[in-house]
Amino acid sequence: MEEYIVRRVGRRVLRLQSVDKGVVRYLHLEDTWDHAEGEIIGVQVTRRWRLGGSRHLMGRIVRTRVDLDALQIEPRPLEEKDDGLFAFRLLSQDRIVSRLIDDAADDIRRGRCECAAELLHRVLDAEPSCLDAYNHLGLLAERDGLHRRALRYYRIAYLIGSRSLPPSLPGPIPWCYPSNRPYLRAAHGYGLELWRIGRSEVAKEILRHLLVMDEGDPFGARTLLDDIEAGVQPWAQAVV
Repeated sequence: MEEYIVRRVGRRVLRLQSVDKGVVRYLHLEDTWDHAEGEIIGVQVTRRWRLGGSRHLMGRIVRTRVDLDALQIEPRPLEEKDDGLFAFRLLSQDRIVSRLIDDAADDIRRGRCECAAELLHRVLDAEPSCLDAYNHLGLLAERDGLHRRALRYYRIAYLIGSRSLPPSLPGPIPWCYPSNRPYLRAAHGYGLELWRIGRSEVAKEILRHLLVMDEGDPFGARTLLDDIEAGVQPWAQAVV
């Protein structure tokens, strides 16, 4: 088995980067829609060839996992704000990335989903720790009815954000600080998609955690929890 980082998901091809050597390869599959950028996959290779200077593979994916160390993603410190509230520290590149995410969101609203996806992929190529790039790719997957793929995107964003948190929260991480919003979006999308695929107990854990981070409940997590307990059908779409 060989392990690779998924860098780009195409219709029938995954662009991969080997975990150990960083070599780029292209894995050809009949169906790629259950995979997401940022995941680590284990491939049982059955065929290799070269074409135009690029390396190509065929084979079977036997394992999928998330490894933030392999992605070289570092925790982002929390800063204490007023009244015991906390926010993720802003970095120098955040303004540029934020503008690109806004452009992608605008493309989604205009129905230009392919343009949005291309822009989001470019963001992840440059900044693999960008939570909102994963969030918006999750939203695009939802719109196509690809809920397991959407769950994968939200899960990666949630895990990246969670890596910056201490074992116990020092205080609320509320929506009112813009740097917190990508993580809160990821938690909401992840919880909703877990509910959709029938993993209600895990969904409730994530949604309760969302309420601990911001008891103001900007995403209606309390209503979601009530609906899960009542056996209501999952909501149609997350808000990103």
